[in-house]
Amino acid sequence: MKKLLTITDQTFDQNAPEFDASNFRHRQAVRCVVFDSKGKVGLIHSKKHDYYKIAGGGVDKGESRIEALKRETKEELGVNIEIDGQIGEIFEIRGELKLLQTSYCYYGHVVGEKGRPNFTGEEITEQFETVWAPNIDAAIELAAPKSSDRKRYEQPFMVLRDETFLREAKKILAN
Repeated sequence: MKKLLTITDQTFDQNAPEFDASNFRHRQAVRCVVFDSKGKVGLIHSKKHDYYKIAGGGVDKGESRIEALKRETKEELGVNIEIDGQIGEIFEIRGELKLLQTSYCYYGHVVGEKGRPNFTGEEITEQFETVWAPNIDAAIELAAPKSSDRKRYEQPFMVLRDETFLREAKKILAN
């Protein structure tokens, strides 16, 4: 899969301390830019912190990336999907959390009817809601970084990551 970007603390603050990441926990995650039959793009909105992200999450032990992707889109968007292709991968080094995260992103489309999401307790606390942006450009606009994106340490990482995936999806689909 094509490497698109590496995001570190220095991405957002040139004076941020460098970390020795050799003992950091590594997490594999999957993300998906999901289109419905009308070209709408599924996003998750955190009402608590006012940011938008694409569906996705961690790959559980014993689970393939594709299995995790289908589970996460069902949980967060309430849909079954068919994967149409790969977008790329983004590597994050989150120093304050002692976390190395690789996110593998795909694009796909809804299969069958849209249902209700099944958010986790943490996602309910974040006040997640599913939003269907009218098209890829509207999804990029919603996901684009805003000055308020520094509410939480991990928020700018997520926002830049998912905006990058959406922009790359637009390029792929234009070809």
